[in-house]
Amino acid sequence: MNANNQVGSTLKRIGRSAYVMELNGKKFIRKSSPPVDGIIKKLSRRLFSGSLPFRNEKRINEMLLDSQFKHFHFPKVIHGFNEKFIDFEYLHGRDADILNLEEKKIALLGLLEFNRLAGQYHVTGFEGIIFRLIESPSIKILKLLYHSDIVATKKLKSINILLKYHLFFGNVNYVLIHNDLMFKNIIISNDNTINFIDFEDATKERVFVLADAVDILLDRKNINININILSEYCKNLLSIAPKTQKKINIKEQLRICLLRLSLASMLSSSTSETEKIKMRLLFDILLDDEQYIMWWDTQC
Repeated sequence: MNANNQVGSTLKRIGRSAYVMELNGKKFIRKSSPPVDGIIKKLSRRLFSGSLPFRNEKRINEMLLDSQFKHFHFPKVIHGFNEKFIDFEYLHGRDADILNLEEKKIALLGLLEFNRLAGQYHVTGFEGIIFRLIESPSIKILKLLYHSDIVATKKLKSINILLKYHLFFGNVNYVLIHNDLMFKNIIISNDNTINFIDFEDATKERVFVLADAVDILLDRKNINININILSEYCKNLLSIAPKTQKKINIKEQLRICLLRLSLASMLSSSTSETEKIKMRLLFDILLDDEQYIMWWDTQC
């Protein structure tokens, strides 16, 4: 049935442009084009005749519906597609704020299936160039630094670390990354299935391909990460995205992915004050070469 004919009643708002709806006694999630705030977004809407992230959400979900997966799960689109909103099945379960070790391994297996879809993801022309630019992990780090209240010297140190990686380390072939697994975008349903949601920031990436895996694997409570599991994920990733070099520099890429994650956590209103303190501590470790080496050694 076409989404234009599906109205429903709003039960509650669960995001900037996402709502829990009900129709004929059944709940579903409705995502709409987000509101416009700021001159840049207003210009973008005029230039591209709509919201780029919302169009990307639609594009990704159309692609997912045409693909077969073993480990990758996601809420299915219901009522068809609409230019103004998309309706998804309502998943009964919990936000995966904390995943145990086995759940993380299963999530990474699903993520690898998603990574493989880069060849099917097509955003061409000027729109594709602009979207990949603004959604790249590198640009996201710069935007986070701009909005953060950390001192200028630390911002410059962060930029220096970012630029050094771009200059000295090779790229993989493009993989598709979710690009926003930091906060509540994984849901464990009541049958213990791990589901990925919210694909509006998903993009093809060839530099910081570990961003999603780092978001999944970081233990924010103890500020540590399982390097062995991350290394295994890299090995599997290389089988679908061969490198110009022999291997991904996990040590240096992890550092930058953690910079992104720690900055985002410090700026997020959903992060507890205790976690913000820990993320600020991690951020300071990442900026200091000696401290980062010592921290890395404790993870291996």
